[in-house]
Parts: sequence; C-alpha cells; structure tokens
Amino acid sequence: MNNGPSKTCLYVAAGRALGARVPDESIRNPDYLAERLLGPEERALVADQAVVQALDHDIADLPKNPEAIGSMVMMLVRTRFIEERLEQAIGDGVSQVVILGAGFDTRAYRLTELLKNARVFEVDQPSLRSTKKGASGKAVSRFRGI
Repeated sequence: MNNGPSKTCLYVAAGRALGARVPDESIRNPDYLAERLLGPEERALVADQAVVQALDHDIADLPKNPEAIGSMVMMLVRTRFIEERLEQAIGDGVSQVVILGAGFDTRAYRLTELLKNARVFEVDQPSLRSTKKGASGKAVSRFRGI
C-alpha cells in the first residue's frame, strides 16, 4: 500500500511551483499553492529532478537550467489547457467534477469561485489526501475525497 505521494505527483507539483514564481504574469503558472505542498520530505523523494533543484535557486537563474525550464513550461501548458476546458465545461452547465489520480492538484482549492456551484470529487490514495489537506492549510469540507 502506498503511504505517500508518488514521484510523478511531486515532479508535476514542482513544475507548477517553479512556474508560479515567474515574474511575468502572462507566462506565470496560476498554481500559487503547489509549492506549499512540497515540504522537505517531499522534495527529498525527487531531489534528483532538475525542476526540484531549481526551487532552491532564484528564478533569475532559471535560464541556466534548460531541463527545469522544459518541465516548468510543460506544466504551464498542461495547467492552462485543463483549466480552460474546466471553465468551458462549468459554463456549459457541468455541476460535478471528478479529478482522477488527483495527486497534488490544487484546482478544488484555487478555483473556488469557478467551482462554487459544482461538486468536486478528488480520487486518490487516502494517505495522499491527508498529506495534501494538512499542507494546503485550507478547509476542504465541501470537497469529497474518494
């Protein structure tokens, strides 16, 4: 049984966290909560990843790290694409959202205005949900974890 976040979950969150540091709003990743989920224990599990290592440096040093840039850009494109489709679906009347393998996805916490009339279900390992809930510092009473 899995007792914590997967390496993929951590790597993806690190890419979003790094992108959220970019000063230019036009290319900044909107996931301002991702870094809060990456404590020392989580970072240690993926310490060999360039994008995780980049979190320990100033964002101005990023051009020296093309591998981290690639991960950051990939997560930016992925995040924006999913959120644009989600916004469109909610606008079309969708009232339930299921996030499979939710990992450290933060949409249920960040997009509260967009999702205010929707039921959000995050599906993942119970231990991961507990880790996320504790790190987020947010009440999740209106969201269901499965």
